[in-house]
Amino acid sequence: MKSFFLIALLQSIVFGAVAQMPAGIVPSGEMKQVIAELKQEIATLELEIKKAEKEDPASVSFMKTQLKTYQTLLTSLGPAKAGAIKPTGPAVKNEIPGAVSPVLSVHLKQPVIAPTAAQAKERLFWYRGKKINDSTLVTTKRTVVQYSRKRQMLIVEPDKKEDSAFLSIAARIKNGSLAKKELIESFDKEKNGFIFYPYLQTTLSVYDDLNKRLSEAVNNTFSFKDEVPSIPAGSSRKPVDIPGRGPHAAEMRGFGMEGEVADSVPGAAQLLQQLNRLLDDAEQKIKQLPPVENFPAPPRHELGRCAACDTTALQQQAVLDAAWVNQYLGKEKDILAPVLAAGHTAGISLGEYGAGIQDRVVSISLQLMDRMTQKNKLLWNRYKEQLNYLPVIVPVILGMDRQRQLLAGEGSFMLDEIVGSMYQAYEKYYKEQVAARNHDFVLNVPFHLGVYRQLELLGADALVPAVGEYFKEMMAYNRFALNMDLDFVMERSSDGEPGMRASGKMETKEKVFVMLYPEGCSYRMLLHKTDLDNKQLDDVSLPFIVKGGIKTIREDHDKMVDYAYSGPPEYAVRFPDARIEFCSTVSDTLYLAMIGGNEAVAARAEADLQRINKTYGIDMAVYANQVLLNEDPANMEQEIQQTGTDILGNISGMMQTAAPATTLEKIKREYEGYMSMDNLRQKLEKAYSTRQSYLLFNANNRATVLTDTYHDTKRMMEDGVEIKRGMFHVRIVHEPLP
Repeated sequence: MKSFFLIALLQSIVFGAVAQMPAGIVPSGEMKQVIAELKQEIATLELEIKKAEKEDPASVSFMKTQLKTYQTLLTSLGPAKAGAIKPTGPAVKNEIPGAVSPVLSVHLKQPVIAPTAAQAKERLFWYRGKKINDSTLVTTKRTVVQYSRKRQMLIVEPDKKEDSAFLSIAARIKNGSLAKKELIESFDKEKNGFIFYPYLQTTLSVYDDLNKRLSEAVNNTFSFKDEVPSIPAGSSRKPVDIPGRGPHAAEMRGFGMEGEVADSVPGAAQLLQQLNRLLDDAEQKIKQLPPVENFPAPPRHELGRCAACDTTALQQQAVLDAAWVNQYLGKEKDILAPVLAAGHTAGISLGEYGAGIQDRVVSISLQLMDRMTQKNKLLWNRYKEQLNYLPVIVPVILGMDRQRQLLAGEGSFMLDEIVGSMYQAYEKYYKEQVAARNHDFVLNVPFHLGVYRQLELLGADALVPAVGEYFKEMMAYNRFALNMDLDFVMERSSDGEPGMRASGKMETKEKVFVMLYPEGCSYRMLLHKTDLDNKQLDDVSLPFIVKGGIKTIREDHDKMVDYAYSGPPEYAVRFPDARIEFCSTVSDTLYLAMIGGNEAVAARAEADLQRINKTYGIDMAVYANQVLLNEDPANMEQEIQQTGTDILGNISGMMQTAAPATTLEKIKREYEGYMSMDNLRQKLEKAYSTRQSYLLFNANNRATVLTDTYHDTKRMMEDGVEIKRGMFHVRIVHEPLP
């Protein structure tokens, strides 16, 4: 009985801690009651030890071990130790660092005025227009071009009106910290929001990845990594006699940017010949390119949580994506890169003398851009309705669209179409998967929030629901009906003759609705109605009604007498723990906990126990629990004591932890604290339960019935006790809210 008191005590402690984990404090009223009961039990045990020392010395050692355990628990439950870290104040909200715009600006002191065609006589590399200073030029379309030789970078800033779509994307990327902050606060405001911390953590990574990929797509610079080819020996480059007026003028002087004649650059003819041969080779390669419609299919992306959790699969997907991009763009990029490098070299080394080279650079670049535009439209038309391919093709198309704009001075061709088709593809696929009950996809929250974020970045804010609205929809889908029943027969024999036999049938009183919440790549179960900030006993137990049972006992004259069940109409069963995943063939598990009482059971317990030999009442719970109880009492006691120490140590550690400095840290702390205490609660329950209590099954994805499984814990126990039948039946059915 002492073991059962210890179990009940620890359950009270761990339930109080788990129920209040978001606040990190065990309720003072409940804790005072626990401490009072523990003190009373210590006093009683001390008296029993004194009595046992005289009457039953063999039992004293075990009783002293129990006393030491209780005393240790009482000490741990005392006032917090001096020096405990006190909360430092409310969580800080502005915890996300700002981002940098992927679009670089050209900073000028005067307004940009587009030259007329007659005024646009100067060049900066392959761009024609009017120079503002030695390193900056403006075209007739108000595109500003600026070169930095130190960084070997060309910045191309189209007119803001023409560039509004890409500038809008860049602004949203720059303000990404605000989007993250809003996301974090939305999770924090949601009911039980902290329990979805793994979703939040992954979503923040998705946001970062989107920023990176779209930043690369909308970037407005050309970088040249190769050194400028050397002019042959004996050449002479005379500095121009015009003072520099631009931010990079000192870098540009002495490199012929003011129109040196060929005679003043003896090596120019040789360099010009080399560059023309390079461009001849590029034109020849264009002619040898395969038909524009001949390109490989993009790799298909799996969009469920299983794929997102498999690091090996993610790495393989990244390799496949990179290989496809190289195949799709590789030949054209291999031609374009040296063509632009030729324009860079001609601009640096030949100045106006390289005008012919620059004209050819423009001509070849436009040929390649026209080809890629056709190719992108074919690619988009083939796959725009298939969501599994959009993650890899959207950044590619957007990036090439941007490059065409920077080289040819034309606006975006496909951005609006990308946004509209992407949303339609997502909506269509989502509805299909909801109808198919593809839980792996529908419950992959980071993917859905990632799609919405990508639409936001691309300017489709009006199509994106608020995070709270999305959560409401997700939770409506994330509802499963749980039904359980138990049919048992226990028999006790002596010398081969049956002395007692008890049977019973119990089942859940009504349909119980549960939800799944993430842990790694798997899920745990929680009652759908639970509010973890205000957890009640009903949130951790299920009402079981008794359908019937018979107890047969041997009475006087060896006569076996039957007693029909006449005890409490229902009992409370600990809400079952579960590990469910849709990713592998490894069995899912559901842990069957002990059957206990409720207020009605407690009220009639004493009376029923007094008539236990002539009735079949609350002793049904004792017999039913024989199906679950650990057969090794010594090992049970040791494990329970160790778990109790772990529970109290965990609580003590949390009480001495400083308040979180950020909202994200607060959510993380709440999640990890809750999971830690819940793991210890499970460890405690497993310490006093048989290994037979695990029900193994394989959860069905794309199905209404998640599982419909039977499990029999029949076995031989000590002292002639045999569980002849311990049949549990568990049925979990997907029943979303309408």
